[in-house]
Amino acid sequence: MTPSRTKSSKRRSFGRIERRASGRYRAAFTGPDGRVYRAPSTFDSKDDATAWLVARRAEIQLNV
Repeated sequence: MTPSRTKSSKRRSFGRIERRASGRYRAAFTGPDGRVYRAPSTFDSKDDATAWLVARRAEIQLNV
């Protein structure tokens, strides 16, 4: 039986978001080529970091 996960430990289906000591968020993902890609800057909110990941995933799926 697996322990229930708290909201803060919920796994994402694509990429990862880390909260920095400054309170800002950093987003990153592993691309189809195996390289790690980080956002060019940090984000004020977790929602902004999530939106960046959603856009990158869409680009990958559309082969942009």
